[in-house]
Amino acid sequence: MRPMPKVPPVQLRVNIAFDEATKRWHVSATDIPGLWLEADTPGELLARIHAAAPEMIQLNHDAILRRLHRPAEQGRVHATLLPVFDSPLSVDA
Repeated sequence: MRPMPKVPPVQLRVNIAFDEATKRWHVSATDIPGLWLEADTPGELLARIHAAAPEMIQLNHDAILRRLHRPAEQGRVHATLLPVFDSPLSVDA
């Protein structure tokens, strides 16, 4: 039996923005269908994304690969998340 070739991980973008009206951080755009979350702080939102993303990636496996023009793979999608801040992030130094 020949070993399967190693497939590089899929990089999935998750855009994060601050909503002035609600004073909450939210996912404003993403490569992961259905990953629409919000939280009071960017750290809380990143933790929620980290917790929810694996299941959402598994549920939307085929759609993600089609969207990224990647060949269908057997098994799980190996992914890395790239958080992109669409709003400025204040840092007290």
